[in-house]
Parts: sequence; C-alpha cells; structure tokens
Amino acid sequence: MQSSRYIKIHFMDFFETVPLKTINKLFTERDIYFVPSNGKYSCSVSSKHEEVIIVFPELLKLLSAPFDGYAKAILSHELGHIFCEHSSKHIDPMQAQVEADAFCIELGYGEQLAEFLEEQFESVEKRVRLSYVTSSLFSH
Repeated sequence: MQSSRYIKIHFMDFFETVPLKTINKLFTERDIYFVPSNGKYSCSVSSKHEEVIIVFPELLKLLSAPFDGYAKAILSHELGHIFCEHSSKHIDPMQAQVEADAFCIELGYGEQLAEFLEEQFESVEKRVRLSYVTSSLFSH
C-alpha cells in the first residue's frame, strides 16, 4: 500500500531530526506507542511507564501523502508533552500547550506549527499559542 510507505518514510524522516539526547530521554524511560483512532489530529495520554500518541484521521491522512504537510509539527508537539512530562505534573493546560510548542520549535518545526495554527478555528488558545510561536520564530 503506497500510503503506508509514506507513513514509514515520514516517521523515519521525523525521527532523524530529533536529537539523540532527546530520543534517549523519551524512549529509555518509557514505552511510546502511536495508535490510530478517531478524533482530530492527535493527542497524547500517559500511564506510569507507557505513553500513547493517538493518531487521528487528519494526521494519518497527512502522513499518508507524499508531502506530509504539518504532520511533523503535530508529532513534535505531542512528543513535547511527553518530553516535558506533562502527564505527571499539575500544570495549566495553556502552559502545557506552550511548552509542547516550544519543544516543536526547538526541533525546527516552528514555521510549520505557525502555519498549522493559522488554519485552525479562532480561539483564545490559538491566539496565545500563535503569539508565542511567532515571537519565538522572530527572536531566533
């Protein structure tokens, strides 16, 4: 199946951009699974030693195409939640989103994240996150 070939290529390409130090932190302390499901784009959920990034149809569609669009920005944002250990902290949800966005920017997907956020429905969360992302991009 052609689309599954693209998914594999996009995941391999994505993980080649993640620094080894980050991969070691993410994957030596816990198991991380990517699981397809219904919903919008993706989310991450956690238990004590396992992390699950739920891949919803919109993200799966991006990953199945020759050009992955915003998929790597979305994946890096979700990995940011895991990297920042948001599931084990009592943290303001907006702060968690901004920290995960910072992780995404650190991996080099800030421009894609900004473009993705621009296309989302208007909300306070969108505006706060977009302000943070664009100011981070301009400061670099």
